[in-house]
Amino acid sequence: MEEGLSDIHMASRRAEEAAHRRFLAARWLHEMLGGLGISNEPSEEELKFSLRNGMVLCNLLNKIHPGIIPKIVESPPPSSPPDAALSAYQYFENVRNFLVAVEDLRLPSFEASDLAEGSLSSGTLSKVVDCILALKAYHDQREGKGFSPWKYGVHKLSGTKSPVKGLEDMYEPAITPKSSHTRKRWAIPGADVPEATDISGQPVQSLPSLVKSIISDKQPDEVPVLVEYMIKKVTDEFERRLRLQGEQNLKHTSGLIRTGTLEMQKCWQDQLIRLENELTGLTEAAQAYHDVLAENRKLYNEVQDLKGNIRVYCRVRPFLVGQKDQGTCVDFVGQNGEIMVANSTKGKDSYKMFNFNKVYGPQAPQDEVFLDAQPLIRSVLDGFNVCIFAYGQTGSGKTYTMTGPSSTAKQDWGVNYRALNDLFQLCQSRRDAFAYEVGVQMIEIYNEQVRDLLAADGVSKRLGIRSSSSLNGVHVPDAVMIPVANSSDVLEIMAVGQRNRAVGATALNERSSRSHSVLTVHVQGTDLAKGCILRGCLHLVDLAGSERVEKSEATGDRLKEAQHINKSLSALGDVIAALAQKQTHIPYRNSKLTQLLQHSLGGQAKALMFVHINPDNDSYGETISTLKFAERVSSVELGAARSNREASGIREYKEQIVSLKEILAKKDAEIERLQASRVLRSSMELEKQKLRVSQSTRSIDARSRRSVELRSMEVIEAGSDCHP
Repeated sequence: MEEGLSDIHMASRRAEEAAHRRFLAARWLHEMLGGLGISNEPSEEELKFSLRNGMVLCNLLNKIHPGIIPKIVESPPPSSPPDAALSAYQYFENVRNFLVAVEDLRLPSFEASDLAEGSLSSGTLSKVVDCILALKAYHDQREGKGFSPWKYGVHKLSGTKSPVKGLEDMYEPAITPKSSHTRKRWAIPGADVPEATDISGQPVQSLPSLVKSIISDKQPDEVPVLVEYMIKKVTDEFERRLRLQGEQNLKHTSGLIRTGTLEMQKCWQDQLIRLENELTGLTEAAQAYHDVLAENRKLYNEVQDLKGNIRVYCRVRPFLVGQKDQGTCVDFVGQNGEIMVANSTKGKDSYKMFNFNKVYGPQAPQDEVFLDAQPLIRSVLDGFNVCIFAYGQTGSGKTYTMTGPSSTAKQDWGVNYRALNDLFQLCQSRRDAFAYEVGVQMIEIYNEQVRDLLAADGVSKRLGIRSSSSLNGVHVPDAVMIPVANSSDVLEIMAVGQRNRAVGATALNERSSRSHSVLTVHVQGTDLAKGCILRGCLHLVDLAGSERVEKSEATGDRLKEAQHINKSLSALGDVIAALAQKQTHIPYRNSKLTQLLQHSLGGQAKALMFVHINPDNDSYGETISTLKFAERVSSVELGAARSNREASGIREYKEQIVSLKEILAKKDAEIERLQASRVLRSSMELEKQKLRVSQSTRSIDARSRRSVELRSMEVIEAGSDCHP
């Protein structure tokens, strides 16, 4: 308890001494420079604020030593708020010039950081006050005002942060020239000095009486030596006490810091726990949100499956290099399938709003586009037939969506690659329950002719299209079907198909597809437990782009190709219109394309269309036409698709039927053989009978002729008897 009171007393006494020294420094500044806008007894922060810009210090030094600082940076205007931040230039320029001048005069100095805002650590402002009081001593020396207790020309203060470092130099007494001869006597042995000069443990208040008692009986020439010695002893004692106080303050401060650190640590731990709880709640909410999205997507797909609508996803192609200056006709892309297009040159009447199942902006990546089509594609493994086709103006990005760019980087894969890769992964995950076989066909419709893109000999022959749903939905049975087992096989096969596909350059597209490409994936799965068979078929169709001849500048073969492309797309439009109006007759046979898509559009499959548009203003007309076609497609209801599933019993019955048919065919052949042999025997007997009849007839005829001849002879003989 006594040590605590002593510490408090020492700290209070030290604060009083520091305040007294600030008072002396502030009073002298008022005397030298006039009003500074600070109180007579300023606080550390108030004094530091008045000195921070360096102007007061520079003016003070110029007042003492005119012209020593040639340039002083002016302060901010009076209208500036008092707490406005000083510019870095003003602060460092003035303070730096002052410190350089002080060092040249070999006066106690300080660091520029001692005047920085917030630097209230122990000893920082005391160095500044020491410097000012040293300047006062230097000024008094120059003015000849005699003895000053502040030594100014011995050593500079070091840059250490210790609150007591340098005090022994600053409080070392200055010896006047008159008593310089006594300096040699200052280093006298301690025995020559009365023991009463020991001030260790003496209170500061008793020092005056102690000094008086020592010098009261001394000669005048001995007083300076004793005074110097006493000052040295007092200085040493002050240093010892300050050092001890500093250590105690450091211990106390360390304890406070430790306590504060523990409190802050506990506070941070509480905050971390609170944040962790909040983050857990947010994570759960986010997971619930994603679960709801997944559930909504699943329910939406189920509704679409029940209604049988053709799903329509619209994708806006990003601007090509050099097209951004043309302006865009896409005014708005919504989150719920809305898209608004407008022609800036035609005013408000050109604004058109369309709604589809989904709209992808220009920055939509390939994986996002595939994600919405993934549930539809996966249903192929459940025995459903699926058709996905890309429609749009030439150069609108159809091939990019379906196939991707020429690079094979996974992030650039199109729907074709991603669909097959996803099917392989799903087949692998179901290998314990199902055994799948996957085969791929790739054909194109070029100038109304069906060509095989995977033909090994490279010879394109005309292929026929089967309109029936037999042969597992293989509508082009003569096309080559290649079994595939992994993604690398698909990449190789599609690379071959893309190389064989017909492309050509037009004014709108350097590599314009001049044919409709169809990648057909046939999947047959066998349920290992029940023995039933699932057959699914996936058509991935990359349609050639519709184009206006005057824009594409097509001539010769390109013109002929464009005419066939536009004709087939027009036939597709007629089919869609007939389906939308639920007509009884659907004109599938008007084009090879519609014949090939008949099975997919006729209500036996799930269908999805990616419609692509160009964003530039020059394509506004084609964009409107494309979106109107897509709007008609979205209104088509095909009805619920049917799964191609064969139970094991049905398969056995079919096998029995085939076997019975074979037996029946053999019986029919036997019957025909027997009938043929019986007919042969009958014909032989008939011939014999005919021969016998013929022979009998001839015998009868001979006898008849003989009888006639005999009668004739008798008549002749009788007549001769009557006429002699």
